[in-house]
Amino acid sequence: MLRFVGLIWLFTAVPAHAMDNVPVKAFFGEYEGTAVVTDGDDTGERQARVVISKHKSGFSIEWETVIADDSGDTKTRSFETTFMPDDRENLYISLVKGSMFEGKKARNPLNGEPLLWATIKGKTLSVYNMVVTDDASYEISAYHRTLTDAGLDITFSRIVGEVVTRRVTGSLKRVSD
Repeated sequence: MLRFVGLIWLFTAVPAHAMDNVPVKAFFGEYEGTAVVTDGDDTGERQARVVISKHKSGFSIEWETVIADDSGDTKTRSFETTFMPDDRENLYISLVKGSMFEGKKARNPLNGEPLLWATIKGKTLSVYNMVVTDDASYEISAYHRTLTDAGLDITFSRIVGEVVTRRVTGSLKRVSD
C-alpha cells in the first residue's frame, strides 16, 4: 500500500497552484521526433508524432509511434482522444464517444474502460490513463509533454500492479502550429 501511495505522490507531486500554468492553446501544434524506450533491460528507439488541437471548449491529442524491428519491418501504434474541461480548475476529462452520453459522462474503469484525464502544471501537459485489469489489479500510464523552445520533451511511464514496466523519453520538434 505504501508503494501505491508513493506512486500517486509521484504522479501528482507539484500542486497546480504552485506555479503559473500555461494555457492549453500553448500546446496546440504538430510535433515529431525520436523517443527512447526502456522495457526492463531492453532499450530501443522509435519515431513519435503528437498533434494537439482545439476541440470545442477542450482539446484533442493524437499520438503515434512507429516501431521498427530487427528486420526493418515497422509497426505503427496510434491513439486519439478528446478532452473537455471539468468543473474543477485545470482538469480535463476524456469523455465517452459515440454514445448518447458523449460530452456528459466519463469512462468507467471498473467496466474495463480506460479512464483518461489531463492537467497542466507549469509548462507540462500530463495525460493519465487508468485501467482495472482482468485480475482486479491496476495499470496506470502517465504521459508528460513539456514545452521547450524547440517543441516538446516527452516522458511516459507505465505501472502495472506497482511495477514500472516501461519508460519512454524523447524530444519532439514542433513542425507546425
